[in-house]
Amino acid sequence: MHKAVIYRKRIPLYGMYRYCLFIITLLYAQTLQAQTDSLRFSRLGMEDGLPDAAITAIVQDAEGFLWLSTTNGLSRYDGTTFRNFFHDSSKNSLPGNHIQNIMNYDADHLVIATTSGLSLLNTRTLQFRNFLVNSKPFMFSRDNNFRALAIDENKNIWAGTRTTLYCLNAELKALKTFRGYSEKDYNRLRMNYVSDIGVLQGNEILACLQREDETGELYLYDPQKDSLQKIQQLPHHPLRALNNAISTYWNIDEKGGVRIVQFLTDSLIYFNPLNQTRQATRLIFSNSSRRIESTMTRIINVGDQLRAIIFQSGGFVLLPPSFTGQPLHAYLPEISITAVKKDKDGNLWVGSTNGLYKAVGTAKGIRSVAINCDIDTTDWALEKISFVNDTVWLSSTPSGFFLFSKDLNMLDHVILKGRAYENITWYALQSNARDTLWLSTQSGMRWYHQATRTFGMLKEKGKPDAMDRHPILNAFKDSKGLIWMGIGFGNGVANYDPANRTFSHYPSKESGNPLPIRHAYVIAEDNESNLWMGNVDGVGLAYWKRNTNTFELIPQDYYSTFDNAAIFALLCNRRPTLWAATGNGLFRFHIPTRRFSKYTAADGLPSSSLTTITEDNKGRLWIGTSNGISCFLPEENKFMNFMYPIALPEPKVANMAYDSSSGKIFFITQHYLSCFNPDTLLASRPVLSLKITDVRIGNTPWPVQASYRIPYTQNDINLGFTAINFSDGRLNRYFYRIDDKKWIPVGNQRQVSFLNLPPGEYAIAIKAVNNSGIWSNETSIHFTILHPWWKKWWVLTVAILLAAAIITWLVKRQIRGIRNVAGLKQKMAETEMQALRAQMNPHFIFNCINSIDGLIQSNDKYHATVYLNKFAKLLRNILDSSRQNTVTLAKDLETLQLYIDLEQLRNENKFTVQIEADESLLQDDYKVPPLIVQPYVENAIIHGLKNRPDNEGRLFIRISHRQEHIEYLIEDNGVGRDAFKSSSRKQDNSYGMQMSRDRIRFFNNEENASVSVTDLKKGGKAAGTIVKVLLKIQ
Repeated sequence: MHKAVIYRKRIPLYGMYRYCLFIITLLYAQTLQAQTDSLRFSRLGMEDGLPDAAITAIVQDAEGFLWLSTTNGLSRYDGTTFRNFFHDSSKNSLPGNHIQNIMNYDADHLVIATTSGLSLLNTRTLQFRNFLVNSKPFMFSRDNNFRALAIDENKNIWAGTRTTLYCLNAELKALKTFRGYSEKDYNRLRMNYVSDIGVLQGNEILACLQREDETGELYLYDPQKDSLQKIQQLPHHPLRALNNAISTYWNIDEKGGVRIVQFLTDSLIYFNPLNQTRQATRLIFSNSSRRIESTMTRIINVGDQLRAIIFQSGGFVLLPPSFTGQPLHAYLPEISITAVKKDKDGNLWVGSTNGLYKAVGTAKGIRSVAINCDIDTTDWALEKISFVNDTVWLSSTPSGFFLFSKDLNMLDHVILKGRAYENITWYALQSNARDTLWLSTQSGMRWYHQATRTFGMLKEKGKPDAMDRHPILNAFKDSKGLIWMGIGFGNGVANYDPANRTFSHYPSKESGNPLPIRHAYVIAEDNESNLWMGNVDGVGLAYWKRNTNTFELIPQDYYSTFDNAAIFALLCNRRPTLWAATGNGLFRFHIPTRRFSKYTAADGLPSSSLTTITEDNKGRLWIGTSNGISCFLPEENKFMNFMYPIALPEPKVANMAYDSSSGKIFFITQHYLSCFNPDTLLASRPVLSLKITDVRIGNTPWPVQASYRIPYTQNDINLGFTAINFSDGRLNRYFYRIDDKKWIPVGNQRQVSFLNLPPGEYAIAIKAVNNSGIWSNETSIHFTILHPWWKKWWVLTVAILLAAAIITWLVKRQIRGIRNVAGLKQKMAETEMQALRAQMNPHFIFNCINSIDGLIQSNDKYHATVYLNKFAKLLRNILDSSRQNTVTLAKDLETLQLYIDLEQLRNENKFTVQIEADESLLQDDYKVPPLIVQPYVENAIIHGLKNRPDNEGRLFIRISHRQEHIEYLIEDNGVGRDAFKSSSRKQDNSYGMQMSRDRIRFFNNEENASVSVTDLKKGGKAAGTIVKVLLKIQ
C-alpha cells in the first residue's frame, strides 16, 4: 500500500482581504472569468486589408458591420474582408483620411471626426455629408481638427475641435458654437482644444477644454440656461468635485455617474450625482506591477456594461459591471491600445497602433479554466474525465489526477507514485465500494481510498495475471453490475462480478470462443444488454451476446466501406443504433439491419479525426474532434460546430462526458477543463446576417435598395453580398436563385453576375450558411428590366391592329381576285356555250340537211353518204369540244376542215381551200379553244367567197409559231367587207365575230383581243380580206 502524494490548489497570499475579494470574484463574475481568463488574441493588419495599422476607434452599426477609423481612412469589416473608404475629389467622400473618432448616431448613420472636418455617413447608402469650418487659412487645420464626439438626448451632435465646441443637428447645421480662444491666441497658438465630451442626465453636456500647455478644465452646458460655464463656478452642482480630480478622460454610465482614473492614487473614482458621493477604489493588477502613469489614461464603455481602462504606455484591463477592487488582468501590455469594443455576438475587438486584435475566448455558454500542473514537466496532458458524486475527476499524463467541483473550482491535485516512483496515469475509474475507487492505469488495476488517500494494487481472488502486468485500458460497468476491463498488449478483456467477487477473462489468443480483437479499447452496451467492443487496430467490431456468452466479429461492411478506421469511442443510444467515433469519421451502425453509414468533414464535421462522443438528455450527440466540438442532430441529420479558436481554448478535445445531475457537458483539452449547458450553448449561437453590399448595373455602381427599374440597354447586373460572421467568415457558403427556382451554390464566392438579361421581372434571392451549419436570413432584391419602346404594350397593340387591318385588306383583295377569276371563268363558259350555239347556226344545219336531202333525191348515194358522214363527224367533234375548255391544235384543225368540206360541198366547189400549219405545232400538245377561228372562216366563205360571180374563189389558212403565240392567218379573195355591210345577215355574223373576240381576249387574259382584219384592194377595188389572230401558248 502506498500513500498518495497530495498537491492541493495553491492560492497566492495577498492577505485575507485579497482572498475574500478573489472569492467574491468567482461568485459573481463567472462569465467575466470565462471571457477574460481565457483570452487569446489574433491580429489583423494592413496585410489583411486594413487601410492603416493605426486604429483610432471601433463601432458596430445596426446591420452588424464593424467600422474602424484609422489615421489613413475608414474601413468596414464583415468578418472576411475590409472595405475601405478614403478622401477623394468627389463630393461623396470623407473630408480627410486622418480619422480621430467615430460614433453611432442612429441605426443608419455614423458621425466621423477627422482632422479635416466632420462627416455624417449613411451606412446603408454609403453617402457622406460633410461639415467644414470656414476659417482663416492659417487656422483651417485647427478649426477643422475634430476629435471629441457625443450625441445628446435630442439627437444633436456635440463635436469638439482644437479650437471650438459645436452643437449640430442631423443636417450638420451648427446650432451652437463655443470658441475656446480669443483673437490674441491666433498669434500665440495656445488655444483650448476639446479633449472629451459627455452627456449627463437632464441633457447637460460635460466637456473638457484643455490648453496645449496646461491641465484641462471642465465645462458644463446647461440646456435650461443655454450657457457653457466652468464647473468650478457652479458651487452647488453635484459633479463640482470632478474639477479637482486630475484627469483628461472620463466615463459616464446610464445613471449619470462619472468614472475617472486618477493617476496620483492609482484609483478608480466614481462620482454619483444622485447622492453627491465620491467613491475611490484602488486598482490592483494581477499580472504586472503597472501604475496609472498619467492623466491620459482613458476609461471607455466596451459593451454589456463592461468597461475598459486603456493605459497610455500600453495595454488595457477590463472592468466587470460591479467592480469592487478585485485584481485586474492586463492584456497586450506591450501594445499601444486605442479602442476596445465588444460586438453583438460577444467578440472582443481591440484597436491599436499596430492593427486590429480580436480576443479569441470561449463561446457564449462555454466556461473554461486553465489547469496548472505542479510538477516539473512541460509534456503533460489531460486524458479522461469521470464523475464521482458531485466531483469531477480528471486524469492526466503523467501528473496524476485533478479534482474539481462542478462549478469548475479546483479541489485537489493527486499524484500516484508507484514502486519506482513513476507517475501513474489512470484511464478510467469505477466506484466498487463506499469511498473506494478502482483505477485502470498503465501498470495494472489499482484501488484508491478517498478518505485515507491511499492506493495499491488490486488483489482479488481469481484476478487474471495479465491485469497486474499490462495497461488496463478502461473500466466499464454494464447494466447488470459487471465491470469490464480491456487489457492492453493483446490480452483481451475481463469482467468482474461484484456480487460473486469473481473474474472472467476472454483472452484474444485462446481457442474456443476468444475475443475476436486483440483487446477492448472501448466498450458500449445496447438496449438488449449486449456489449460492443472496439480498438485502435481497425479490425472491426466485437459483438458479445449475453445470453450465449459468445463473441462475433463484424468486419465485412466495416472493411469494405469504412477503411479500417481506429475506434476511439463507442455509444449506444436509446435507438437501436451504435455510434463509433473513429480516426476516419463518425460511423452509424443500425444494429437490427447490420448496416453502416458514415459522416466525415465533407458532411459537416469540423474534422474527420474524432476522439470522443457522448449524448445529452435530448438525444443530441456531442462529438469531440481534433478541431473542436460538433453537435449532431439525428432528426435533422445535420451538424452544428464549435471550433477552435473561436469557441474552444485549445483545438483537440481529449474526452467528454454528460452529467445528468447538472445537465452540463464537461470536456477536456490538453490543459483546460470546460463545461456548458447544451440548450444554452445552442441557443446562444449568433445569427448569420446576410447583406447585399454592392449593386452594379452595367459598369456603374448603384445604391443598394429593394427594387430597381432599369432600361433594356443596361441588362448586365452584378451583385455583391456578405454574411457577417466574425467567427469563421471565410468558410461561409453562399447560394442564390432566380424567381423561386432551384438554389444554385457559389461556394465562398461573394458575388454573382447576370449578363444580357432579357426584359422582364426578376426576383433574386440569396442565402448563406456558415461552417457550423447555421443558415442566414434569405435576402431578396428585385429588378424590372423595361422593354424597348417598340415592345411596349401600346406599340404592340397598334402593331397588332395594323397587321390585322393589312391582313384583312389582303384577304379581301384575294377574295375579290378569286371572285373575279371565277366570274371570268363563268363568263368564258357562257361565251363558249354561246360560241358553240353560234357554231351550230340553224341556217348552217338546215342548209346541210337540205344538201343531203338533195343528193338523196338525185339518187347520188355516194356523195350523200360522204356528206352525211362528214356532217355527223362535225357534230360529234363539236359536242366533244363542248365538254372541254381547250383542245389540241390538231383536233381543232380537223374539226375546222370538216366544216370547210361541208361548205365546199354545199356551195358546189365554188372555192378552193389551202391549209398550212407548222409541223411542230401539230406534233406537240398545243392547246387552243375549240373552233376559235371558225367564225372568221365562216365569214370569209359566206360573205366573201360565196358572193363571187365566178368559181375562182380561194381560201388560204396559215397556222404558225410566233415566239409565245400561235398565229392564225385567214385570207380570202372574196368580194370584201363593203359588200358584206349591205348583207341582211350582218347582225348574226357580227354576233358570232364578237363571241370569238371575247373568247380570244379571255384566253389571252388581255384587255383587247389580238385580232386584226385587213381589207385587200386590187385596182382600187375590193379583192378580199386577211384576218390575223394571235393566241398565247399555254
